[in-house]
Amino acid sequence: MSEIFQCPYCKALATWKKGNYIHRRTCENSECRKKLNRDTAKKYDQLRQKKKIQELKFQGFNVVTCQICNEEFEMIHHSHLKTHGLTVAEYRNRFPNALIFNSRSHKKRSQTALERSKYKSYSGKNIDNDFLEFLTGSLLGDGSLEKGKRKLNARYAEGGANKEYINWKFTFLKDYLPCSFQEALSSPHVKSGKQYRGWWIKTGVHPALTDLHSIWYLQKKLLPREFIEKYLTEFAFCIWFYDDGCSASGLNLYPMSFSEDDVEFLSSIILKRFNLKNSVLKTKQGHFFIKISQKVKSELKAILDKFPIPGMEYKRNF
Repeated sequence: MSEIFQCPYCKALATWKKGNYIHRRTCENSECRKKLNRDTAKKYDQLRQKKKIQELKFQGFNVVTCQICNEEFEMIHHSHLKTHGLTVAEYRNRFPNALIFNSRSHKKRSQTALERSKYKSYSGKNIDNDFLEFLTGSLLGDGSLEKGKRKLNARYAEGGANKEYINWKFTFLKDYLPCSFQEALSSPHVKSGKQYRGWWIKTGVHPALTDLHSIWYLQKKLLPREFIEKYLTEFAFCIWFYDDGCSASGLNLYPMSFSEDDVEFLSSIILKRFNLKNSVLKTKQGHFFIKISQKVKSELKAILDKFPIPGMEYKRNF
């Protein structure tokens, strides 16, 4: 027994055979089948949502109502707002007094946020001068402070091929903040596309790092000079030299991303504070770097020898 019907998607005529329920609802076309599966899943999602809302109401929880279609939810999700052609931000702007979460969802999200904020329960050292000096040397060198657009607080991150040296930084940081140390493949280079395997450290987020992020990245490619003048000690200088220094072909520091004015500023501090004569030169690629005079080689080595950091022995052998 068969029956002719029209496919609701492509409008083509199709034949339904007795016992085949799917074929009664759509034709043999794979695209029509996909659309049917999608619509069926959507229908059952809506039924589950209604059942869930009924259970919440029965248990005494409040629900939130979409101001556009009056449908009830525990939380108005972006996937629902997409059906109205809106983002969550646009919905909030359009209905500033409307609730997005019910009390139960709000409590869950608050607890999750607290659990993620590990710094609140981490029994590490308070941020002190040693940490700020470490950060100064590292941010002048290879380290960075990261803060996502939608994140409240910032974190410290760094990667490199020298496992022993990166592990030393990890050991230092974990005394202050939750911190991870792992081997991973780097992201492709912006220009060359090359990747390398190295070791990476990332701290947890922390309000203190957020404050430091606002100081160091207030203006792009402009250094926070007052901060550097205060915390560029011998310890910070050594970390910076271990990150960006080269002793194989002269005693050079390569702060490649800084402007000429900033490099001149750093050069003046090196001279005044550490009595290391130097000059600012320019690479063929147009980057400015600091060349430390060979005449003060012994003075530089004496500073570096005060902080014999593991993995950096080769930079002190000159």
